[in-house]
Amino acid sequence: MEVREVDLGAYEWHFCQKHPSASIDAYFGDEPKDDANTRWFPAVVPGMVHLDLFRNKLIPDPYKELNEQKVQWIGEIDWVYKCRLPKLSFQENASVDLVFDGLDTFADVYLNGRHLGSTDNMYIAHRYRLASADLAGETNLLLILFRSALKEGQALEKKYGKRELWNGDSSRLYVRKAGYHYGWDWGPVLMACGVWRPVRLEVYEARIREVAIPITLSDDLSQALIKFNIDMDCDVRQADKYDVNISIGETENSTILQSQRISVTKQATASTQIKVDKPKLWYPRTHGNPHLYTVKIDLLKGEQLLERRHKTIGFRKLRIVQRPLEEDPGTTFYFEVNNLPIFCGGTNWIPADNFVPRLTDEDYRQWIQSAVDSNQNMLRVWGGGIYEQDIFYDTCDKMGILVWQDFMFACGLYPAHDAFCKNIETELSHVIKHLRHHPCIALWCGNNEDYAIGEEYHDPNDKGPWDDTPFPARKIYELIMPDMVKQLDPTGAPYWPGSPYGGVGGADRTVGDIHQWNVWHGIQDKYQNYSKLAGRFVSEFGMEAMPTLSTMLSMWNTGTSPVDQYAQSRVSDWHNKATGFEARIGKYIMENIQFPAAGDLPAWVYCTQFIQAEAIRYAISGWRRNFGGPGHEKTSGALIWQLNDCWPVTSWAIADYYKKPKAAWYVAKREFAPIAAGISFVDGSDNTKVSVWGASSKLENVHVNIFVRAYRIKDGHHVFEHTEEGVLLANQSTELLQVDLCKGVRDDLRESDVVLCAQFYAGDQCVAQSTLWPEPFKYIHLPDPVLHIQYDINSITLKVSNPVKGLWLEGNADMAFDDNFVDVLPGCAKTIRVRNWKGEKLAARWLGYNRLESR
Repeated sequence: MEVREVDLGAYEWHFCQKHPSASIDAYFGDEPKDDANTRWFPAVVPGMVHLDLFRNKLIPDPYKELNEQKVQWIGEIDWVYKCRLPKLSFQENASVDLVFDGLDTFADVYLNGRHLGSTDNMYIAHRYRLASADLAGETNLLLILFRSALKEGQALEKKYGKRELWNGDSSRLYVRKAGYHYGWDWGPVLMACGVWRPVRLEVYEARIREVAIPITLSDDLSQALIKFNIDMDCDVRQADKYDVNISIGETENSTILQSQRISVTKQATASTQIKVDKPKLWYPRTHGNPHLYTVKIDLLKGEQLLERRHKTIGFRKLRIVQRPLEEDPGTTFYFEVNNLPIFCGGTNWIPADNFVPRLTDEDYRQWIQSAVDSNQNMLRVWGGGIYEQDIFYDTCDKMGILVWQDFMFACGLYPAHDAFCKNIETELSHVIKHLRHHPCIALWCGNNEDYAIGEEYHDPNDKGPWDDTPFPARKIYELIMPDMVKQLDPTGAPYWPGSPYGGVGGADRTVGDIHQWNVWHGIQDKYQNYSKLAGRFVSEFGMEAMPTLSTMLSMWNTGTSPVDQYAQSRVSDWHNKATGFEARIGKYIMENIQFPAAGDLPAWVYCTQFIQAEAIRYAISGWRRNFGGPGHEKTSGALIWQLNDCWPVTSWAIADYYKKPKAAWYVAKREFAPIAAGISFVDGSDNTKVSVWGASSKLENVHVNIFVRAYRIKDGHHVFEHTEEGVLLANQSTELLQVDLCKGVRDDLRESDVVLCAQFYAGDQCVAQSTLWPEPFKYIHLPDPVLHIQYDINSITLKVSNPVKGLWLEGNADMAFDDNFVDVLPGCAKTIRVRNWKGEKLAARWLGYNRLESR
């Protein structure tokens, strides 16, 4: 018989609050028997209790106003979900499994009053084999009790002891639940529960339980060896009646390249191997095409098809290279894909909603498209969230985005007692097996910042045991995880114990990866010093900024008076979870630009985004400059904290909850571009000499004409020009030239009245530009740029008479700009492609002009 799936989410579900003193037996009827004031309400599965409460108008929107405070009770009580299934008849001798892809988190599952099992891990699937009588009734009651994860965790903490952490209630360290549900420095405390991933019945006589597809590429990349190891669920006495047919073909054109039929052994396994000559390789999008192949696995009984599985794979050789640098201390830390060193430019990814089940596949595609559109080639799935939905990894495969995959441990000294470790081993087995076939997976990483918290307890020379130390989870990161990755993904992504990790401590900038938080956190250094704060791979850094104005306004209820919608209001402050944000936002604005008026919310949005964008520019430009040729890969990655938000909030994200780009998103796009330009004053030259460099991810040398120009700010006069030919070396940064500035320019520089510009031209096309303004900007008197906007159907062209800094354009709600937050110079028109323009005049704002003006 063919494998049959019954989607239980298609049936009617209901939920109710469980009375604290009632037994679960009281809920097996149509109405709870414990409390007349408690009744069943309609529910949606997959879903979460907050969504069901809001849908039934039982709570306010947790994302508005201060409503987060009003819904804290939800996480402190137990909830009951039920579904009545009709009588279901199945073929005699069929196996029937009840399968939950995810239950959040402490759940007891009952069918017709029989307790099937308990769960304590939201990250794994749960499968229950049913007896023939379990679904024989005219109706069959599936009931799930969700116990409060907060209270369950606190009970475990009371038993085992309180442990050190950053962010959230300390009991979360004992609970295998998304850490960010407990609140983070960018997210609310919303302790969800529910059937958060699909639930179904699987009916079969035999099924494919597990597929492993380890792939080995030859050193010269000319041949791929694919091994197939398949495990079955079936009556082992009948196993030799089944065959497996495996075929492989290119995903793009569905052409079958090879096919092989093999018999299932008496141990209910099947294995074989296939060689592919001259395979088309999978590359990160910045360095080639992400070619994909589709593997089709058919389970057969004679000629009857029982089940078909599809797996998408890619052929790529990937490793992390750590070797001594030629002129600098420490070692490299770069990803090499198909023998090519890769500069990884990207962002950190957090869950895109506190209530993940309401995210659609299209939401995920749009988010990853946002990464692609901003020239990123890596996303880091951060360890305080979730192992993402399948569509996330499928889309990264397709779009050529590398994924740094944290295991779900973040910012804490986790326990490592036997029961906890056993739970972790089950989780790791499930996750690695589920994700290992994805070519996008570039790294398995043990945790986020746990070594930073445990640094004073971490002696790299101590090889354990660590059970009686304050940092027992080293057993998980240094023994359990690497062993399981080696066992379950032997030819796939490498393993790294944590992030940051390397050297004696997590702050060692010469080994491994670092989180560079000495800007914003730490010593709160000037962002202009980012280039001096480089590490071998910077996997976190960032600067806070408000979201777009429309997203800021969405924090208030409809009809709120504009008088109450200001930057330092109670609501605005509530929607910023960072400790000390008031002083830090104030510091960076005060140091760099003129302070906006207290009640001018649009000006505050612009100014915070200006600071964020400039900080991101300094960081990426300086660190990408460090990615030299062989032996000189001093910095090989820059991952911005963070790409996205999980609710409307002021945070480090470069695109807000509604996917609207901030100014920093456009800066990242330019700095991560295939060709990027840089210009700075030469150290020690007293601003009399400038250096120009370029960075390229192109795989061949690029010849460019380099223009270094200077413009007087007060009147736009072009006062200096130097032209030279140069060659951008392939797949690295190149120091191109140094230019002595003439006396007149030096005098104007002392008066903060000259802006310098480096432009690269290929033919008559400007392929990269970088500007160098006198700083701090707060001292500059910026004249009206005399902005002219020329409109076309799909583009606009910007022209100015005087230099303009940070020009920001706004149109209708659906309008999208190819570029924004731009510097425009006299005689250098800037053309920007637009989508969804409806003919209206655009509004513009720029530094020194804190008003939106239609032009």
